[in-house]
Amino acid sequence: HKALMVHSVPQVNAYRVADTHVCFVFQYVQADAPTNKTLAGLVVQLLQFQEDAFGKHVTNPAFTKLPAKCFMDFKAGGTLCHILGAAYKYKNEQGW
Repeated sequence: HKALMVHSVPQVNAYRVADTHVCFVFQYVQADAPTNKTLAGLVVQLLQFQEDAFGKHVTNPAFTKLPAKCFMDFKAGGTLCHILGAAYKYKNEQGW
């Protein structure tokens, strides 16, 4: 199984992200279910956004970054599941 790596972002195992898929797919993405690769890519984008917007190089960041361990909780109903669920809920509410 291959893992994705972006700069200093922790590795994200695409096949393991599949477990989080079950927890929110029917609630927020009924017509357009994301793939393992799509979910892994979203996690990388969220981590990169946090670093860009709230990282050490940012003076007076608006928020604190979520701990990296939150993105490594691959259990159904775990922290990553809630993060991805919130992202897809927001996407649907915005009509994206």
